[in-house]
Order: sequence, then structure tokens, then C-alpha cells
Amino acid sequence: RFLLRSPLRCIRITRALALRSAITNVEDASEVFFSGQLPEAEVRDYMQRFQRDSGSVLDLTDFNRNLPSKRMDASGLADWLHRAPPMLVVGGDRDALVDEKGLEEVANFLGVEAQTLSGLAHDIMLIPQWKTAAELVLGWLQSTYLTRKAA
Repeated sequence: RFLLRSPLRCIRITRALALRSAITNVEDASEVFFSGQLPEAEVRDYMQRFQRDSGSVLDLTDFNRNLPSKRMDASGLADWLHRAPPMLVVGGDRDALVDEKGLEEVANFLGVEAQTLSGLAHDIMLIPQWKTAAELVLGWLQSTYLTRKAA
């Protein structure tokens, strides 16, 4: 989907993740994870953290074999929803990794409505506007669990 819609964005994401340029190229790290919303000095600080974490490797064969989407019922919902806790799906409309269509697909799979936050990047918790997401999550927790407790 990304390749057809935005070939250059797809190349940047692939370079940043698969080729690990996010640990050496400040522009790639800034655009992919923070949508250009952080000052360069902060991006460089996070890049050092990325480098420490870059030894972790995702086994894509195992990942693809165990995709949650392979566990769905006839209606397209996760077949384990009946035993799952309440869920919230949140994303930012400036997320370079998970686009709004991907966010909607996850929400549909989980049987909930996606919450899209305007102007927020992939690493929501690391950008200056993190309180917007935190307030949404707090409100959801309060309404979900206070409502359940009262019922």
C-alpha cells in the first residue's frame, strides 16, 4: 500500500528500518519516527538510544507465520476478542509508519473505532504534543473502567 501511494516514503521507511539509517541519518530518524516535529538535538539523542536497541532483530519468518490477522472469524474480527480486555486503537495522522488505512484495519480487526490524533507522529509519546494522546488514553481508561465498575 505504501509503495503505490508514496514510493519515496516507502524507500525512506525501508532505509530507516531495514538498512538501519535511523541510527545514523538524522533526517531519516526525524521523518520516520517524529514526522519532523523534534529539534535535531533531541532526534540525535533518540538516535543514540535506537543504536543501543538496534541489536534486536525481528524474525520476519516467525512474525509472518504468527500474524494476528490469521486468527480471525468469518466476519473479519479477531477470533479471541471474546476473552480480550477492552481495547483502544490510537494513531497520529502524521505517522510515517502506520497510515490511517492501517489504523482502521487494526481497529476493525479488534471491533473498535480508531482514534486518529491530528498532527501527531508515530512515536507520539516522544514528541512535544504527547499530552494530547495521554489525555485521550486517560479519558478512555476512566470512561471504560469507571463505567464497567459502576455497572
